[in-house]
Amino acid sequence: MSRLVFATSTEVLRVPADAVVYVTADGNYSALTTADGEDYVLTMQLGQIERRLAEVLNSEITALYA
Repeated sequence: MSRLVFATSTEVLRVPADAVVYVTADGNYSALTTADGEDYVLTMQLGQIERRLAEVLNSEITALYA
């Protein structure tokens, strides 16, 4: 599974796409929760995260059926 790369205010975060449980919006920031219960505040808006996640998942699905 591909990893998603995000920036927090203090680090660059690499998260396996299948580990993302949910993301909530908070103005210009978003809160990401992973399957292992970790929470991160990202310096991205929810729409940006949705697009990035969709790109990764679509490429993985395409690779499965190629």
